[in-house]
Amino acid sequence: MEYFIVALMTLVDPVFGTQNVYVFTKPHATIQECKMYAVANIPAISETLYKNFGPEDKPSMITCVTKKTIEEFAIPAESSGEEI
Repeated sequence: MEYFIVALMTLVDPVFGTQNVYVFTKPHATIQECKMYAVANIPAISETLYKNFGPEDKPSMITCVTKKTIEEFAIPAESSGEEI
C-alpha cells in the first residue's frame, strides 16, 4: 500500500465552505515511513505550503493517507502537489 503526505490548510472558503488541501506526490511504503519522512522534512513541507498558500493560510493538519483515501476525496485541480 502507498501512503502520501497530505496537508489540510486552515482557512475556509466563504463561498464553498471548503479548505485547501495539498497532496505531496512522493509515495511511501508504510505509514510509519511516511510519518518519519514528514517529521524529518517539515522545513521543506512548510516552505512548499507557504509558496502555494501564502502566510495567511497555515496548515491545520499534516498527515499521511493512502492513495485510495486521496482518490475518494479528490477534487481535480490545475496542479496537484509535488514530490519533496
